[in-house]
Amino acid sequence: NVLVQRKKPGMAGGPGFIALCRSMSEMTSHSVVLRCQLVGVNGTVGVNMVYIKEPIPIGVVFVALGFATAEEWLPFIRGIPASGRRFVDAVARDAAVAGSRENALAIIGSLGVHPIPQEGRAAYASQIVLSEMLPHIAISSPPATRAAFLGRMMVKLVRCHLGVRIEDDRDNYGFKRVEASGGLFRGLFWTVYKRFLKTIKQTISKKEGSDV
Repeated sequence: NVLVQRKKPGMAGGPGFIALCRSMSEMTSHSVVLRCQLVGVNGTVGVNMVYIKEPIPIGVVFVALGFATAEEWLPFIRGIPASGRRFVDAVARDAAVAGSRENALAIIGSLGVHPIPQEGRAAYASQIVLSEMLPHIAISSPPATRAAFLGRMMVKLVRCHLGVRIEDDRDNYGFKRVEASGGLFRGLFWTVYKRFLKTIKQTISKKEGSDV
């Protein structure tokens, strides 16, 4: 679920709203929180991704997913009312700046929390966009699935900013994440199992003096 709330005092970006989504992979139980918020005063919506130190304009993210023209990304944000035209214009502007998918990935990769060589930035960013941004969506899923989810986050955020919809109640049970004991045991098992395999490999390698 996408939760839109008013920012708490002191949060980065100043007052306003922020859209949140906790995404968790069913295969690995890897969990991240994706955030969308207004950046600056020109209508840009920024996406806060893990391992990236600054919000990325959502127009750049659309291009990184392969949707470079307005005809391609506009269907994902059609829920924005006419009064929010400046937000749509901001997406168009940022997408035009990115230009191509390769350039958009390079822009994202250049803002990694760890220094990445220029030739490896696109691959680094592609890994984040496809695997780390929304892990509940399978890597094999088409890019449109991720773009549609991002568009939904932006639409809800903008509509709250314009006063068209009210912010969400985080205490509503519809926003609660409930995990059965089986899923928790599975995550614990895989964590311990991977640690066990790593220990076994290190032990054998030391005894035989060769890689395993």
